[in-house]
Amino acid sequence: MKFIPTTPADVEKLKARAKVLKRRHNIKHREALERASREAGYAHWHHVSICQAESERAVMGASLAFLCSSIQKDAIKGETHYIGDPWPLRFVVFANGSKDAALLDITARQALILVEGGQEREFSINEDGPLPVIAWHGRFEVESDVVVITQDPTGASVRMSVDPAALLDAIDRSSAREGDDEDDGLFVHDMDEPASGELLEMVLNGTGLVPITAEIAQSLVDSGYTSEQVAEATAAGAQYSPSRHSIFYPPESSF
Repeated sequence: MKFIPTTPADVEKLKARAKVLKRRHNIKHREALERASREAGYAHWHHVSICQAESERAVMGASLAFLCSSIQKDAIKGETHYIGDPWPLRFVVFANGSKDAALLDITARQALILVEGGQEREFSINEDGPLPVIAWHGRFEVESDVVVITQDPTGASVRMSVDPAALLDAIDRSSAREGDDEDDGLFVHDMDEPASGELLEMVLNGTGLVPITAEIAQSLVDSGYTSEQVAEATAAGAQYSPSRHSIFYPPESSF
């Protein structure tokens, strides 16, 4: 039987649907539960119970695969999610409200297509080891309000519309580290502001960044960076943002 992510709220909805079916068709309660389960894609009512129990275990284990399965389910319903997390990898998973969804590795710019045009895509995430092993579908770029995924090995592209502000906020959350002294409230970037659009392009595409030359390194030191910080950043592949006069780690870098 196929695993279907199932929450207690899902179970209550099925029970409510069963009551409607029972009255409409004058059938027994058990038969109504079976019909409601099949309508929702389950094999039978016991399948619902099994999936709910498995879902609870998956949540307790913080399974990335379970999160992706849950996002698939919500994306097909047309729901919207933008989730960013730094563990177990720096990722963003989103459902755009138009029945598309994907998991993005912000550091390596790799993408896993979860839903495309309302159709689920099969995916493989092995979480037996300390870090998940993911069979990525390809790489991604961001073009304004669209995530473009170029698939391996065909080179075929998939375009998914996104809310740039929500995506950038999720990327910010994916950069958080345990112990960061930050407000837990969500700051929403105003994408009508040029600075926010510029930051999004910098985060994902490296737009406007230049290599750190000796002259730039000295100007950074003069503005308050230590020479050790600049040297370490340069060695790690960081670049310089002239508009922000700051060191900037592009997605490909390790930091």
